[in-house]
Amino acid sequence: MENKLKAIRIKRPHFKIKKVISWRWWEMKRIYKYEVLLLFAHQIITMPKGKNVLLSEQDGAIFLWREFSDEDEFNIYDYNICVHETGSEIQDGEIFIGSVNMRNGDVWHVYEAKK
Repeated sequence: MENKLKAIRIKRPHFKIKKVISWRWWEMKRIYKYEVLLLFAHQIITMPKGKNVLLSEQDGAIFLWREFSDEDEFNIYDYNICVHETGSEIQDGEIFIGSVNMRNGDVWHVYEAKK
């Protein structure tokens, strides 16, 4: 008797995926914290390009929190940050990031200066 090889046909499943919610389920977001110095000069903060920004005061210092995704982690930029007190002059081209109320009643305003 001769052994004959048979081709086996694999049937596909009978259901179809109609809508894909997200193929990027593995992407994670992170929040990093940076200290903003109370200087009347510009300072450079190196951080990834992200989206949401939060400013707050902790123990008399200003901190900036920035949210970014894993793909943003490799897009590192130098941000030119400047802190102004209420009533001070703001240079043309500075973009408002946010204000911080300090415990002692002072209010500081944080800007990003475009190059």
